[in-house]
Amino acid sequence: MLAFILQTGNDELRRSPGTPVFTAPECCLGLTYHGKASDTWAVGVTLYCMILGEYPFLGDTLQDTYDRIVNNPIEIPDDVNPQLKNLIEGLLCK
Repeated sequence: MLAFILQTGNDELRRSPGTPVFTAPECCLGLTYHGKASDTWAVGVTLYCMILGEYPFLGDTLQDTYDRIVNNPIEIPDDVNPQLKNLIEGLLCK
């Protein structure tokens, strides 16, 4: 399967494994998604956590977390380095 994906460049997926706080918006909605884009989103969440010490869209429940991922804009404090802020916003672009 991996050889097929690498050969064709088709990374379309339908199920979203993994930790919910790292889930990309399209996965929260149950849509078909691309693995590379989903991984890029997860890198953005990881970087956000490393810099700010918290998850960007964490809710009280799984559904609340998914709702925040899909509907809430990313909030990054003004005192974060502008280039770093731009990078995180790009990685977490919806």
